[in-house]
Amino acid sequence: MPIPLRPLLGRFLGCAAPLALLLGCASTSESSQLPSRDASYNVDDDGVAIDGYDPVSYFPEGGGSATPGQETLALDYAGAHWYFSSEANRERFRNAPETYAPSYGGYCAYAVAEGKKVDVDPTRFLIQDGRLLLFYHSFLADTRARWQRRPRELLARADAHWAGRGGSQVAPLTEATDASLPP
Repeated sequence: MPIPLRPLLGRFLGCAAPLALLLGCASTSESSQLPSRDASYNVDDDGVAIDGYDPVSYFPEGGGSATPGQETLALDYAGAHWYFSSEANRERFRNAPETYAPSYGGYCAYAVAEGKKVDVDPTRFLIQDGRLLLFYHSFLADTRARWQRRPRELLARADAHWAGRGGSQVAPLTEATDASLPP
């Protein structure tokens, strides 16, 4: 089975947007703002969600760990290709995709709480309130660890920003500052 390269490159090379988000040193460009309501999930160039990881595998009934899916066990949902590690997981997803698809379109939950979209490391996740949350991670930044310091507050902020991405009253942040990040 091929190894997904996007998370490996992200870990070793880092990314300007997450680094700027965590260091509070840059404003975001239009491309790093939250997507519009009709934007699809965070997918790779081939339209594959979560770098090919099985979305059900993160949940206890699917094994409780980030598990790569198989291209032979694929399913299309919401404009994305989803891979699964077993037929049982594919059927679980088919029957309740809204239960297993990651929150915030598969973008980093911490970044969404800050009004930004940032790619994720699919091995960094939490199940919070029955929802799959994914996080960015590199040798310079661990957004899941930062999230865990204030999970309720950040979940509420991410929900508000995600709901407001189509132009409601909640405006996405345009610049990360040191004051907006946890110590």
